[in-house]
Amino acid sequence: MSNYVKWKELEASISLERTIDKDLRRQLRLEEQRWREVLLRLLKVIRWMAKNNLPFRGSSDTVFTEQNGIFLQLLELISDFDLVLKEHLQRAKEGTNVHYLSKDMQNKFLQLIAEAVIEIIIQKVKQAKFFSIIVDCTPDISKQEQLSLVLRYVEIDKITKTVEVKESFLQFVHVTETTGRSLAEVVVERLTEHGLRVSDIRGQCYDNGANMRGQYKGVQAIILERNSYAFFVPCSPHNWNLVIVHAAESSSQAKRFYDILNRLYTFFSGATKRWEVATEHLSQLTLKALSQTRWCARLQSVKAVLLQFPQLVEALEEFVHGTKYSSDTYSEAKILLDCICSYPFVVSLCVWYDVLLQVNQISLAVQTKTIDLADALPLVESVTASFKEYLSSGFKEAESKAAGICEKLDIPIEYPTHRIRKRTRQCSDKDCQEPACKQASVSSFSDTRTEFEETFFKPLLNTVLQEIDTRFNFLKQFTAKFGFLTDLKKSASDVSVLEQHCLNFSDPAVDGEDMLEECKTLARMLSDHLCPQETLQYIVSHSLHLTFPNLLLALQLLLTVPVSVASAERSFSKLKLIKNYLRSQMSQDRLNALAVLSIEAEEAECVDFNDVIHRFASEKTRRKV
Repeated sequence: MSNYVKWKELEASISLERTIDKDLRRQLRLEEQRWREVLLRLLKVIRWMAKNNLPFRGSSDTVFTEQNGIFLQLLELISDFDLVLKEHLQRAKEGTNVHYLSKDMQNKFLQLIAEAVIEIIIQKVKQAKFFSIIVDCTPDISKQEQLSLVLRYVEIDKITKTVEVKESFLQFVHVTETTGRSLAEVVVERLTEHGLRVSDIRGQCYDNGANMRGQYKGVQAIILERNSYAFFVPCSPHNWNLVIVHAAESSSQAKRFYDILNRLYTFFSGATKRWEVATEHLSQLTLKALSQTRWCARLQSVKAVLLQFPQLVEALEEFVHGTKYSSDTYSEAKILLDCICSYPFVVSLCVWYDVLLQVNQISLAVQTKTIDLADALPLVESVTASFKEYLSSGFKEAESKAAGICEKLDIPIEYPTHRIRKRTRQCSDKDCQEPACKQASVSSFSDTRTEFEETFFKPLLNTVLQEIDTRFNFLKQFTAKFGFLTDLKKSASDVSVLEQHCLNFSDPAVDGEDMLEECKTLARMLSDHLCPQETLQYIVSHSLHLTFPNLLLALQLLLTVPVSVASAERSFSKLKLIKNYLRSQMSQDRLNALAVLSIEAEEAECVDFNDVIHRFASEKTRRKV
């Protein structure tokens, strides 16, 4: 009993700080508080620098020395206004061994903050349960192939009652093999490391590379072998890009058109004097180089020429009629001037501008993070209908625009004639149906206008329409599964069709019979023409999770399916900023930490630095033990 009393007295003395070591304990608490304040400042500076893609180190790692890098210089600047940091840097200058300013500690702090961000993202993904994967690859500055892994999921906040579609960057992975099976194994391995299951994948989106979208050996095929519910969506912007690529190959006139545009840019950008002349005449828009990868971006090249065509002609005429330019410049300018000062070229310019404008608008629209296939479907239908209408009446409209431009410049409004090479017949029979004889007997078009329309305009538009139909065929599968959810109130008006859709809804997480009754009930409560995200928002905002569980899940699955790999492409932009030619030897762990803090800056702001400091202290303690 006496021992118990002594123990309680000691406990009370410790709590009231009456023990013999009270001064030592107070000193330890003050030291702990000082280090916590120092680490808090270091972590915030590191997060800010990573968020803004700034380099950390210089040629020196010592404080208050020249060329010691932005990190240390920024701490020195802050110390002028912060006593805690000023005292800490002074101690580091005097030679203390523990200051946490070295390059190794920078990497450690970066890793800890990035891990905290990844934990926040993974927690949200697990809360959503189902997710989609977005994967793309690109070589970095050191010629290493980097795979970007992005997750798409629906975040439902039951406290604020909001619904948000998110696409979160997870990491870069250095891959040595780019076969479909190898990439699929890398993706599955990384998901498993983060505690995510392949069976919860409900969508996958890649570019149109054979190793990605291959029907038998592509990544999508291998993922489908493991999970048949992982709906594959080829990247929509890539699809639109390929539509234009094939349209540009539809005829010799189409190929020649882009060759002339490329020669125009090459001519003016080939010398500073020429570019000065172009800048002087083309004051509104500068000439743009033809993008070799983003064909939709060629709209800017066509736009700069079409909207400033008279000024472009004046610029070329200055080289042709001027006496201070070389003979090579004169001859190149004369050839280009003859090429563009023709009625067919101006008509082609108008046609291509109309086509590229339509494609570029939808290509930009489907690159937003929040868009879903339910929103993309009417856009594709609208553009298809627009091109069909343009096929029937667009040629006359283009001719009318071209005629207005040509009249101002005294360009003859006519299609030039050219000699048609006669082919030698292989036999004397005029009615012979052999390919060589049949081709030789084909007569020319009735007039040059019809020939231009039949050999340039119609092949171009027919190719565009054919490519759209082929490349967006996957939308039929999407409509068959999720189509009734795009406008639930309208779908509920036909009960038999709604019943068929609900009972055939292929997903083990959704009960089709229960969802049918939920659809009928909710349709009476909804207003007209609500999109899937608005319908889901209605359920969440009215706290109807338990009333419509299957319908809520079906809408969540619809919104989870991605539309493009734009988020992965955006991560490549950050990759170029972080791992540049001055930092080409950066380790993969540091690259991933910097990329996560830069790309997911919003989530990084939510990191609790007290938890980070506690984790850091725990690791240091374990290391000492």
